[in-house]
Amino acid sequence: LGATAMISLGAIVSLRFWGKLADRFGNHWIFTVSHIGIPVSTVLWIFIGKDTLSTVLVLASFFFWSVFNSGNRIAQTRYILHAVPADRQNQINVINVGGLFLGLTRDYSFEFAVFGFNNYHILFTISAALFVLPHLLCGKIRQKADAPTMQVVAIVAHPLLNIFGPFMRISKRETSRKK
Repeated sequence: LGATAMISLGAIVSLRFWGKLADRFGNHWIFTVSHIGIPVSTVLWIFIGKDTLSTVLVLASFFFWSVFNSGNRIAQTRYILHAVPADRQNQINVINVGGLFLGLTRDYSFEFAVFGFNNYHILFTISAALFVLPHLLCGKIRQKADAPTMQVVAIVAHPLLNIFGPFMRISKRETSRKK
């Protein structure tokens, strides 16, 4: 129940944020950030055990996966709706094969280092690895209005600069270009 709530909470907390930033800076940077965040939060599942810390890790993993997935879905939707002509948008489909994979690999498991590795671990590892392909293809779908990823990260993280110091210098010309 708590994990399911984390999915909703991650979406609630982040969808408005992603939407406003997508409208302002485009899709490309969201694909880049989410193609890093989703696999990192997904691969955390291989460290989950049966202790109290693992319970917290489950909740955090669901929450952060939801945050990055929400951004990715916003960017995908914006891209698809711009790429597919309005009269053909009824043909857009999404297929989930995770359940099929788990059903077909029910009896697969093996020992890896000091912990067991079953079909769920394999699914989460494959899911994380699959984000490499869209990340590599991300450059091909860049639109003219899309801002560079590091520029958006620097602008969004600007309040943290007072705490941690500057990590990237942005000229006034680059920030005023998007206004």
